Amino acid sequence: MRLGRDHWLPKMKPLGGSRIELAFQRVFTPSEAERLRAGLWPQVMEDKWVVLLGDSSLDLWRSWTGHCIFSLAAQTSDSGVTVGPLLVNTDTTQYHRQNDSDDIRIVESLIGRTLRV
Repeated sequence: MRLGRDHWLPKMKPLGGSRIELAFQRVFTPSEAERLRAGLWPQVMEDKWVVLLGDSSLDLWRSWTGHCIFSLAAQTSDSGVTVGPLLVNTDTTQYHRQNDSDDIRIVESLIGRTLRV
């Protein structure tokens, strides 16, 4: 049985108030946006992230804690979905960030993984 939206979403928490905003924007084609709407859902213990494009944002949560670590506002148009800027959770009890470039690299990697699933 594959665990998906119904299993994971009730456990996910919204991005808290302790955050920074990074300049980041990306555009997804309609087919890429559909893949992001389907989401990335952990299936084994080693899968550490949940990724989901909702109606107004692309959110990335740590699966073990349910904390939202990254959030990008999303705007839909006929040509696809544009996301950005990148909001990063800076609550050190939830996420130990290193620097801006690492945060962007992590987000890009998780988006890429979601698009390949």
